[in-house]
Amino acid sequence: MKLIQPLFSGSIDVIGDIHGELAALNRLIDQLGYTDEGEHPEGRRLVFIGDLVDRGPNSVGVVSWVQKLIQNGVAQCVAGNHEFNILRTNKGQQTSQMRHGNHWYFGSKEALDEDNPNYIHPQVQATIQDRAQIHELFLSLPLILEDENYRIVHACCNDESYQMLHDYDQFKVAPTENESERHILHAYHYFAQDVSQRIAHIKDKMTQALTRQNGNPVKLCTSGPEEPAQQPYYMKGKERITKRHHWWKSYNGQHQIIFGHYWRKLPASLGIGVERFTPRREQTAPDPFKETPYDKWLGRSMCIDYSVGGRYFDRQQRIEEGHSGKSLCALRITRAKHELGQHELWFDTGQRLTPN
Repeated sequence: MKLIQPLFSGSIDVIGDIHGELAALNRLIDQLGYTDEGEHPEGRRLVFIGDLVDRGPNSVGVVSWVQKLIQNGVAQCVAGNHEFNILRTNKGQQTSQMRHGNHWYFGSKEALDEDNPNYIHPQVQATIQDRAQIHELFLSLPLILEDENYRIVHACCNDESYQMLHDYDQFKVAPTENESERHILHAYHYFAQDVSQRIAHIKDKMTQALTRQNGNPVKLCTSGPEEPAQQPYYMKGKERITKRHHWWKSYNGQHQIIFGHYWRKLPASLGIGVERFTPRREQTAPDPFKETPYDKWLGRSMCIDYSVGGRYFDRQQRIEEGHSGKSLCALRITRAKHELGQHELWFDTGQRLTPN
């Protein structure tokens, strides 16, 4: 399986991070004019940017629907870090890979807010059969979809990581007996082994950490590049010495990159209310778009993750859905074949904006 694959030609709708919010997905799909079978009267097709799952109430339902559309040839999807995390659980047997929001995959209930451990957030629990189907789908996902003008990736893709994946796809590295063995997990372990050899004699912890993240194209595509933090900090009970690098601020490549992963929000000027509380895990996280308008292109890139994955906390605080600026977004691209198209942002909360 190729990790870099061709993007659909013609008009498409690129859906941002869903995070198990099936109701928001259904609402947005209906607004965009698609049927339950993923068909559109204008022949448009759907592209999902990854992070289909975790935190929201029905990840199983989201994956099931997206998988049906992919199998019917009317949708494409790239892998995000949440898909990758689940792949590493070995179909739910490796519980050491349990992460915030994905306990549903193990058939386990979860308190998503660490300040309220007795509040169990409702999530559809995956069965053994569900886990097998989910694992099969995630294993089949590419990391990049592209044509002459657009590149779809979950978090980031730079020239070096692209070339590494291209060489992997062309069997120039990591030889295997058959192509079915070549997928995200195989690529990850191959590049992780290469990174380990490169840093084996390096004692500096910062260099080790940055090389493990930035030197593995699977990690870079799904969770983005990192840079040194000004000072160590704690997140999820672990000391961190690196932080996210805002790569789009210096990107000036050939393709317009459409990505998710980094949370944006709609503003109060659109009638959005103000959150009464912020979960602890978000309090210390810097806003990468603090000085960037919510509807603006980021140079030659566009982030379409508008934080719908945080609605679990809104429901806990009894904030009406969508009233905290957290929304599911689609970038509508209207074009004939492969050329640059006309762009419009659609939100499940009803807003439609032209990015500038």
